Amino acid sequence: RLEIVGQVNKTIVYDDFAHHPTAIATTLDGLKQAQPKDNIIVVLELRSNTMKMGFHQETLINALDKASQVYILNPHQDWLKSTDKIKVLDKVEDIVKQVSKVITENNNHIVVMSNGSFDGITQKIISALSNY
Repeated sequence: RLEIVGQVNKTIVYDDFAHHPTAIATTLDGLKQAQPKDNIIVVLELRSNTMKMGFHQETLINALDKASQVYILNPHQDWLKSTDKIKVLDKVEDIVKQVSKVITENNNHIVVMSNGSFDGITQKIISALSNY
């Protein structure tokens, strides 16, 4: 859980095995308690059938409450829509670009949450940050 996989300047990138809103909330609550003033960016892939189908729709949105910004790979379901805080994108490359744009000069924590490989997005984010 919450393994540091890289750091670029003031941005730490984590890989977290997340597959349920309870686990997501617990991870984000702990990180926010440890770093209350820092920017927390969540990159989320919904892989389980119950998550994709929106079974946990309300609890998922609440679980993401401690994040500053959230990027979700589109699960091709109608129940999940973009908001000011939550961006639903169709491609991993689009998520990498968006995440790179929201990094601040303050301390940042990018938490990649998935229970799969997520198309290598963690290393793609680290590479993109290294180019800035």
